[in-house]
Amino acid sequence: MQYCFLDLETTGLDPQRDSILEISWVLEDETGQQIETFDEVFHPDKSPLTPFVTHLTGITESEISRKGKRLATLRTVLSEKLKNSVIVGHNIDFDLQFLQENGVEVSQNQRIDTHELARILLVGEESFSLEVLSKKYDFEHKDAHRALSDARASRELFRFLQQKIEALSPDFLKTIQVILEEKTDWIAKELFLHAAATGEFAPKREPASYRTAPPESVSDADQKKVLEPKTAFIRAGDSHATANLQKSLAFRAAEEGPGALIVTPKLDFFADLPWFPVPEVLLDPVRLEQFASSRETLSNAECTFFLQAKFRHFLGYRGKDFFDLFAGQRNFWPEVCASEKSNVFATVLQEKKSEKILVLSPRAFLRFRNLDWFAGRKILVDEAELFAEDLLFFPSTQWSLATRLRSSDEDISAATQFFIRNFCREVIEKKLNRTLSTFPERILLDSSQDMSSFSEAISAWGDSTFATLTEALSTPRERLVRWTTYSPQSGNLSFGAWHPDDWRDLKKELGQFSVVYFYRHVLGEANLFFRIFVGTFEGVRFFFPGLFPQGPPRKKLEIPGHLVSAKSPEFNRFSLHKIQEIVSQKIAPDHAVAVNFSSLETLKNVFLEFSHFLSDQLKDADVSAFGEKVSGGDGKLLQLAQQPKKLVLFFQKMMTAELEQFPFRTLIFQKFPFDPPHPLFEAVEKALEESRLKLWDLWTIPRVSANISRRDSLFPHREKILFLDSRENASWGREILHSAFPDFSVES
Repeated sequence: MQYCFLDLETTGLDPQRDSILEISWVLEDETGQQIETFDEVFHPDKSPLTPFVTHLTGITESEISRKGKRLATLRTVLSEKLKNSVIVGHNIDFDLQFLQENGVEVSQNQRIDTHELARILLVGEESFSLEVLSKKYDFEHKDAHRALSDARASRELFRFLQQKIEALSPDFLKTIQVILEEKTDWIAKELFLHAAATGEFAPKREPASYRTAPPESVSDADQKKVLEPKTAFIRAGDSHATANLQKSLAFRAAEEGPGALIVTPKLDFFADLPWFPVPEVLLDPVRLEQFASSRETLSNAECTFFLQAKFRHFLGYRGKDFFDLFAGQRNFWPEVCASEKSNVFATVLQEKKSEKILVLSPRAFLRFRNLDWFAGRKILVDEAELFAEDLLFFPSTQWSLATRLRSSDEDISAATQFFIRNFCREVIEKKLNRTLSTFPERILLDSSQDMSSFSEAISAWGDSTFATLTEALSTPRERLVRWTTYSPQSGNLSFGAWHPDDWRDLKKELGQFSVVYFYRHVLGEANLFFRIFVGTFEGVRFFFPGLFPQGPPRKKLEIPGHLVSAKSPEFNRFSLHKIQEIVSQKIAPDHAVAVNFSSLETLKNVFLEFSHFLSDQLKDADVSAFGEKVSGGDGKLLQLAQQPKKLVLFFQKMMTAELEQFPFRTLIFQKFPFDPPHPLFEAVEKALEESRLKLWDLWTIPRVSANISRRDSLFPHREKILFLDSRENASWGREILHSAFPDFSVES
């Protein structure tokens, strides 16, 4: 078997629009003897070379002028050279699509993806990028993002993984033998079927290491004060200080009573405490076998997913967080996860019952709040303004037509498409008074509108999943709020329904618990916010930041003069210039800058422009820029950011405890973080107006303030905050900033 370890560099990600800049490979026979090395640079014949690509790859206009070939003249030669080779590379399908689109014939070649193999065999990696794996396992990779260096690194990674396969347990290999022999033509299966099976590669499952004593945070007297009232409120500090206080209170509650539940969306801040997993994050081995047996053949992606899940189950892992799901694999997970009635979840419940302290997400708490062994525990609710949204939405019912739309039965798929087309035309477009755009549409349905014709169409499907949807469309309960969402990209239509009585009943149920809420906004009507959206009960007390150890001196919140309107086309350019100004200053090497963006699209655009700036004007400076979802996943970003350079982080929603390790001293906020409006809020706003209350004051300002504060709290070392949104000049804008940064002096 002849292996070709191949990599390309391109001007972009679209094979139809972007150009191949470099093709490199190392050709070997099956004994590992090198036959040929190929490395050529090409003139871009579609999209041009940009400063960003030069910054990323090191390929310059000068190099292309000196050494560049014309791809059109070498297509036949390249096709001939690659013929009969098994092509190996990291995320190799990307490269193969570019070659095929550019006339290099590789459609008949077998392929092995080292990224797929790594995800099967390596458990608990921070990142599966070639760059990070090469650094961790010491592969030769001197020039990342140059094709020949990447090809050689993927060769070393392949040999490394091949050794791991040879050393797998014979017991594990027996469990996958029949599936590999009968269900797939994935070429990499031969590595598993003919492995020596020495059993030397058996990754040990690390035992859980839970904290046995509370962290030093506040005095015993203060802890008792907080735990005494039935309902207490505490103004949160930075994320780590708040997490430590919650741990202290949880240990105190565990010492003096049945225990505590820490309800938080930031689970990784509590990695040293036991978590309560919902069934959907647990693997059900019975359903995994059904996943494989229900398919006549397994595609490469399905086979990879099956082996990945099977190996982790063999090692004793049950939780989804150990499965490192990637891209399309997330669509497979619902087929293999546990249900509330499964033996897997029942076993986990029994195991967790004895834990005195448990950490769980807000939705998990609301969903399983009636477990008998939750009763009597102290509930510590983190990010209470955001918990209020989970509480508000939890009683809603959701229906999606996605499964029917993707059905392999063409009759089902066609009927669903017909239904969606009619609903969009007869309901959504009439409501909007315009034709649908390419953007998702989410609208509140009229409460009185009779949609019985659509409910009859759904009933005709004979699918019990949608029985309650037909009722909501045809004979809804009085005051039922209904909405629909259409996603043009997938063509899917989904529905939602919510009733205020269900929400009120849920808030009343929380009265059975003794709760401490950690909140972030500081407003005169804070009590009213919680009373309406969370619910408060007898014996409420508010506790303020005096509980926390005294922090550093008062910090500076800077708002530049002559701010550009956030609605102006020039706003992104203005934001870019401000970031450039900060980075261009002679700041210390250990001074990192973090920039928070309101949307991922804006982040990408400004990051691209900033990369041009680094290439053109700061090319000799020791500066590295990384962007959320632009530089890879969080794991890759955090690993690459370890290098000793001035660091600029572009982030939108990234919330991880590991950010504390970096010296972020300057934090820039581009905009107020407003979420897209949800139709349910239209109904809530009308209800509040009837009571002469304003949703903006009671909901929007607290939530936006809390969102800014929680992002700021990730960076405990920051000394200056730069705020660029001109809407701070509005009274509500100043109120939000005062609420989010009560300990900062404002300077213009």
